[in-house]
Amino acid sequence: MQVLINEDLFEPRAIAVAPEKGWMFWSDWYEKAPKIERASLDGSSRVRLIDKELGWPNGIALDLEGDKIYWCDAKTDKIEVRRTLYLLSFKWGRTCDGEC
Repeated sequence: MQVLINEDLFEPRAIAVAPEKGWMFWSDWYEKAPKIERASLDGSSRVRLIDKELGWPNGIALDLEGDKIYWCDAKTDKIEVRRTLYLLSFKWGRTCDGEC
């Protein structure tokens, strides 16, 4: 077993991989700073994709053809979606506010 990410990770909940793009996505349920992140499959090139208006981001699903990421939020009782293509057009570390 190899640890890929263990810093700034408090309550990881879900993971989804996109091997054809070389990425993994995960959610962190940490009450003080919930987030959804992405990194290369080797753990490098980590970027925070979503960190606003989240409660307890849970299950993650990817629509690679539509460039979208879906997740459940167990605190707000919602299923949400963002376009990953839009998120990736920003510089590393920026998040998407508003409609994506």
